[in-house]
Amino acid sequence: LHAEFNALEVLQRYLLPKALHNISAAARAVHDANSSEPLASRLLHFAESVAEFTYYMFNGALYTRGSAAIAILSHHAMFLWLLRHEDDAS
Repeated sequence: LHAEFNALEVLQRYLLPKALHNISAAARAVHDANSSEPLASRLLHFAESVAEFTYYMFNGALYTRGSAAIAILSHHAMFLWLLRHEDDAS
């Protein structure tokens, strides 16, 4: 089973870029020392953003050998991104 071509176009052009932008914004919020929002709330928002992106990727990608591993590794890498050194913040 594969997603319809038009659905993949919407996913590629609109949903995945927006979801990736949300992850980036949520990661910046987690590292914002001046935020009045509790850290737990910011971490939850980041986790939900990663889950959204991963959901779209799992459901939109053509299933081939290794595709599940790629999705899981990207999910893992997004969480590891939060552990960057403070000198690497950008």
